[in-house]
Amino acid sequence: MIADRHDNVRGQAHEEIRTTTVIGAPHPRLRSMVRAYGGHPVTATPRGNFVLPAAAVVQLVFKLVDSRSRPPEFLIGSRPSRIPIDGTCAPSYIELSVDPLAAYTLLDTPGIEFRGQLVDLGEVVGSRAHDLAERIRDQATWRGRFDLLDAFFLDRMVTGRRPSPEVSRAWTLLRKTGGTMPIGRIVEEVGWSHKHLIAKFTQQIGVTPKTAARLLRFERARRHVDEQPHAGLRDIAAACGYADQSHLNREFRQFTDTTPAEYLRRMTARAPERGGSRSSDAAE
Repeated sequence: MIADRHDNVRGQAHEEIRTTTVIGAPHPRLRSMVRAYGGHPVTATPRGNFVLPAAAVVQLVFKLVDSRSRPPEFLIGSRPSRIPIDGTCAPSYIELSVDPLAAYTLLDTPGIEFRGQLVDLGEVVGSRAHDLAERIRDQATWRGRFDLLDAFFLDRMVTGRRPSPEVSRAWTLLRKTGGTMPIGRIVEEVGWSHKHLIAKFTQQIGVTPKTAARLLRFERARRHVDEQPHAGLRDIAAACGYADQSHLNREFRQFTDTTPAEYLRRMTARAPERGGSRSSDAAE
């Protein structure tokens, strides 16, 4: 269970202003499929008008306090390019990222159907999405909200559609190698023709194997920049499978609209507002 140090935070705009992000680990059976739940308590200065980097993951957002921009609960599909986000974020919300192959099962929908789109979650999942969101907003604690998400996804694990074993194998190989395994080798491992793999992979995950590889390399590089801000960019480029630093810079700019150096400066500038205590999945 998560240690919830902010049980008194409710989804009401008039309550105490907080800037701490509440982090909760998904159920153990979900941890290879769903990344940590991020709860954002009420803030007087919600973020807005920014660029969302390209990513292989599918992002889900459940607003706890509504806002004018975007539906009360929505998803953003795997995206091969950056997406501008207009308008401010909700004052309080939960966000999470789902592995794109897992999303095929947990959302019971092929990734190609919402690739690069911001979509009302109800249009993908149906009325259950709105029912879940309402129950989440009715919950008084972060633990209760995260438990509702666990229950929803655990049920979808059983009832959702299953990806092709060959697509699963291809995605696993890409993910394990950080996107550095040549697509030709993956084709050999899977046993399908190159054309057939591309078609099935794209339909189920939402992007082509080549694009998925580029996104995984980029994600790995961005994580290096986040976690090792003093590391040399040349070393990061080499560690993440780029030909050289110029190659890293080009990919970074295409996926984020900025260079690694500028990205790092922005992250450093935002560090104070991202601070504060974070809850874990340890017992209270």
